[in-house]
Amino acid sequence: LNTMVSFKACILVLLLGVAYGVEEKKPAATKRGLTGLGFPAGWPPAGAFNSGPWTPAAAPWPVPGISWPLAADVASLGNQAIPSHFSPPPELSLAKGAAHTIALQSAHAVNAAEVAAALAAAKEASAAAAIAQQKVQQAKEAVLIHQKIAAAKEAAAAAAIQRSEAAAATAAAIQRSEAAAAAIHRQEAAAAAAAALQRSEAAAAAAAAIQRSQAAAHAIHKTAAKAAAATAALNHVAGAKHEFAPWG
Repeated sequence: LNTMVSFKACILVLLLGVAYGVEEKKPAATKRGLTGLGFPAGWPPAGAFNSGPWTPAAAPWPVPGISWPLAADVASLGNQAIPSHFSPPPELSLAKGAAHTIALQSAHAVNAAEVAAALAAAKEASAAAAIAQQKVQQAKEAVLIHQKIAAAKEAAAAAAIQRSEAAAATAAAIQRSEAAAAAIHRQEAAAAAAAALQRSEAAAAAAAAIQRSQAAAHAIHKTAAKAAAATAALNHVAGAKHEFAPWG
């Protein structure tokens, strides 16, 4: 607000300075207001003010101290300085109108400057908003890209975990199959050993049976030999009887 007021004051002073310069370039007869002393001829009337060169004694206020009057004395001093029959000249009214016009033009110029400044500020704000929107859009796109990258990483990690789990399951299945094969091999070995044992036991039993049959055959052979010997002895005895028949 202070900046705007200072700006308005600077514009007003500039316009007044331009108007003053324009008036200064005019001839004295065409100047308006107090600058050109454009009062009617014969004004002020003789005796309205103290005649002669100005001296402190001719001033309408007390001489001692030659200090500025108090605010309460300004009205009375003005009444003393300006005669009662004084009427404002038309140039003063024109000067007031010109000042009023200049003030209005200054106000319009200030308003136009304010509008231009507001438009420039609005354009700057719009450009800043567009830049901010672009940055927000870029940030959103960056966030989306980061999210996609994170999702891809998560998917890759999940796939790697699945592959590792599948590899672990395959390794476990291989271990189980190897264990089952080893168990089957052990069972087959045990069965083979049992079969071999059975075969050895059967062979031993067969050998024992053969031995027993051989012993039985040998015993039978001995018995047959004994029987043959007994038969031979009996036959010999019977033959001896026939050779020595009893006497009759």
